[in-house]
Amino acid sequence: MQEVKTIPHRHNIHAALHVAASQSPATCPRGEYLINYMPEKVHFQKDPLLTDRLIPLPTKPGFVIEIDASKVEEREVLKQV
Repeated sequence: MQEVKTIPHRHNIHAALHVAASQSPATCPRGEYLINYMPEKVHFQKDPLLTDRLIPLPTKPGFVIEIDASKVEEREVLKQV
């Protein structure tokens, strides 16, 4: 059976890294990261994965997304309906 190349992209680099890391390089040789699209998506993150080259795999479990509290101007707890 021949492997089909898969290139995860765009919406969430953290999720794409998980997909790429779980596959062989023959199946998932790279991931697409739209750097011009991402800055507003990662504004509140501490140490966002913005780069124009290689992104190292996280060493911690999960997506490893931390919020930078200094970028949060207002906090309000919303009630669920």
